[in-house]
Amino acid sequence: MKFVAKTLYGLEKVLAEELISLGASDVEEANRAVLFKGDKKLLYKVNYCARTALSVLMPVADFRIRSKEDLYYGGSKIEWDNYLDTDDTFSIVPVINSPHFGHTGYPGLILKDTIADYFRKKAGRRPSVDSANPGILINLHISNEHVTISIDSSVVPLFKRGYRKEQAVAPLNEVLAAGILLLSGWKASATLTDPMCGSGTIPIEAGLIACNIPPGKQR
Repeated sequence: MKFVAKTLYGLEKVLAEELISLGASDVEEANRAVLFKGDKKLLYKVNYCARTALSVLMPVADFRIRSKEDLYYGGSKIEWDNYLDTDDTFSIVPVINSPHFGHTGYPGLILKDTIADYFRKKAGRRPSVDSANPGILINLHISNEHVTISIDSSVVPLFKRGYRKEQAVAPLNEVLAAGILLLSGWKASATLTDPMCGSGTIPIEAGLIACNIPPGKQR
């Protein structure tokens, strides 16, 4: 199976090394992402253990379009009941850079209608949209004429570790903090000094690394 792990700019190499250590194959760095292959067990493992991944996408369709209608047609060819059923809730995150669409949200509405029509024809009813707390999160990426539709296996972004009860005004992103530590070459046997402690993200991430605690343990 093919997957895409998203990350912050500059952390692609660090994430690639993490994925290799977790057992991924055919690892390939991209812009703010790393492509890799593995099975479903690895997918769960990456979501639980990767410190520098923001989310892990599972592509389900890849095609080209020449019009808005092509997006509906391409989306309707996906066997959506392999990924969700009528009792599920879903939401669509569109990332759009295409001359075919003047509004970023419009392609998301087209794909939503595609999914709804698919289930109406097959089951007589459709899953509900829940933008606040979806059970299934679908990523729609369109670059010019190239469309990629993926299931976001993480749903909640992976920088949300679950250990914060309160949040400061501008906390350092947990993925960035872990990336800085891994890039620095810091080891648990060495002293760690953080003169810009703030909300303590770097020391907390360092503690997780030092104690070999997976970042997803408290999610």
